[in-house]
Amino acid sequence: MPRAALRTYASAACLVSIGCFAAMARGATLYLSHPYGELVDRGEVTAHFSTGDGRHGCKPSPRVERNGREITITSRRLPPGAPMELCPDLPAVSIGELPAEGWWTVVLQFYESDGVTPADRTVQEVRVRKPDSSCNGNPWAGSMLIVLHKSFTASPVVDRLASDPAWALALGSPVATSVFRIGDYPYVTLGYPVPANPNDKRAQVQATGEFLSVEVNSAFCFSPPPGDAIGQVIEFYHQGLDHYFYSADAKEIAGLDEGSGAKGWARTGKAFTVLLAPGCPPGAHEQNAYRFYGRPGAGPDTHVFTVDRTECRIVDQSGLWLYESAPFWATPPDSHGACAWVGEIPLYRIWRPFGVSNHRFTTERATVDEMKTKGWIDEGVAMCVRGG
Repeated sequence: MPRAALRTYASAACLVSIGCFAAMARGATLYLSHPYGELVDRGEVTAHFSTGDGRHGCKPSPRVERNGREITITSRRLPPGAPMELCPDLPAVSIGELPAEGWWTVVLQFYESDGVTPADRTVQEVRVRKPDSSCNGNPWAGSMLIVLHKSFTASPVVDRLASDPAWALALGSPVATSVFRIGDYPYVTLGYPVPANPNDKRAQVQATGEFLSVEVNSAFCFSPPPGDAIGQVIEFYHQGLDHYFYSADAKEIAGLDEGSGAKGWARTGKAFTVLLAPGCPPGAHEQNAYRFYGRPGAGPDTHVFTVDRTECRIVDQSGLWLYESAPFWATPPDSHGACAWVGEIPLYRIWRPFGVSNHRFTTERATVDEMKTKGWIDEGVAMCVRGG
């Protein structure tokens, strides 16, 4: 089962329909925005940046240079005590399209006012995708479109979806709708199941020719914002099946403990800590972890978790697996397969390729080594989880 390290960022400071991807270091802040709501291999990408202390100048204009898959943006800081220049709070410059999928590096380099002395700098790795290549990565556990109809106001759109199954099918069979206004314009949100790629749905809705605007995933925070919910994924073992199973769901765990659920499972005493639900706004790095189960009669009799959106797409489209849920949040490893965020540790995935297929997840290298001696295959760092 192929996997790829992913590292994308979402900023809650972004405007409706604009996807932002953020990095910051040594006082420099860099945001990349794309109208699709995520970085894809078409359409203009805009870089927004700041020194962090407000000492960024906007004259002369920033310089953008390309060298293969590396893009360098250079700008200057204002001298201490200099009056602020009349420019946006967060200056922006177009870096054009990133026309090839895969990893790109964006470097933001500030110089002091003399234009020679290096100052703040940050480097960001970003993963560019094809719009139809991965599962939904919306950090709000949904796949959402914001639409504006050419003729209808918002409420008739919702009413027609409820009464016209053929029209609902033409719009990709949304499972949730809501109405809101931006100025004088009544918009409708169309929500789809978590693994659905919103760009696929966007193309389907646009193909009807009935809508003035169709935009991808946006996020809204309401006051007071909730905090992060942290919990544990508990490991169970079934001696008769020689199978491992994992759950973060309190009811599912209670059923296994009490025997009112599936029989024969017992805790191993091992667990790992995860983000069960993000606060608002969510963290810039953690995203949905998807849970699949082998399709009866077709797929393997095992559960598997992945935070890799490319792998999710492959699994979801294979016909061998059933999507079950997105039970917790985790961080994809970086392009080197490492956990780059402070406070997070690797979660390894091990696979048994013989007999009845099974997967095991652990934060302990000793457990990985033990299972390898039994013929299991080390699939590397599946994701990065909380270290608590």
